[in-house]
Amino acid sequence: GTWPKSQWKCASQLNEPSAPFYVKIGGDQDVTAWVPSDGDRCCMDKANQCFWFPTKASCEAALPTVTCNDPVVQKSFPVHVERLDQLVPADIPVSVLKLDVQGHELRAFRGANGFFESRKPEDKPLFLWFEFDPSALRKNGNDPAEVLRTVERWGYEVFDLANEGVARDRMKRPLEFKAFADSFQKGEYTNMVAQRVHWPVVDVASKLSI
Repeated sequence: GTWPKSQWKCASQLNEPSAPFYVKIGGDQDVTAWVPSDGDRCCMDKANQCFWFPTKASCEAALPTVTCNDPVVQKSFPVHVERLDQLVPADIPVSVLKLDVQGHELRAFRGANGFFESRKPEDKPLFLWFEFDPSALRKNGNDPAEVLRTVERWGYEVFDLANEGVARDRMKRPLEFKAFADSFQKGEYTNMVAQRVHWPVVDVASKLSI
């Protein structure tokens, strides 16, 4: 729920110094960041957009006078869901598979198990790209390390794209998945890329249409 106004605070998204500051009015009192995926709430304007400020000082100066609009009532809607197994026939080549499902990666991967298991090693996607947010995964009842183990079982080597970069010197491979997942603080996330281990002698550039 919403805190009393005396408890409102200024929070930067994911505790990043360069991120804008929001007026946090509800959620986890023990976390200074504003993390919507964990149920945190921000002060909204009449357009139902979060008030944000370029610096913490400007945010704190506005705290005594800021007025929040009543939040939009949340509603639930049925959403049609299909397994990747059912969407992509085995004879259709796939070079890169990207997922962004906000902490539901393990469920999505389970729905893609047939897609990977039915293909020969050389016919699997060359790369998998997905967001890795241990807090969101745990909130949805999933083991973050199992996400990485699942991808590895399919025949991939998993890398952390540090600082959202793809340069080779900025890529780090987690050697032990559980320890890697446990190293994240609440609200922290990264992007992962998984490279297929089996590389046949082919013109990779032409296969990726580069």
